[in-house]
Amino acid sequence: MLELTTEQVAALAEIDAKRFVEGVRVDLCNDDPKLVDDATLSSRLWRAFKAARETASSAMKIWLRSSASKHTRRASTSSLRYAHG
Repeated sequence: MLELTTEQVAALAEIDAKRFVEGVRVDLCNDDPKLVDDATLSSRLWRAFKAARETASSAMKIWLRSSASKHTRRASTSSLRYAHG
């Protein structure tokens, strides 16, 4: 079985993300040939991708904290019911 370090997995994810962004750039250029001459398109798409990933990551962290908090409140409420029930 292949075992990868955290750094290796992160590097593979970065390669995959760059390949995805390049595919988006190619699709955009196919749809609008004027974009082929835009020297900043790749870097702008990459920055947009990273910003979207950060936003999604932050939103997921908030959701997980909220979900864990709700679960903890439900668990403590349930145990109170059983203790007094």
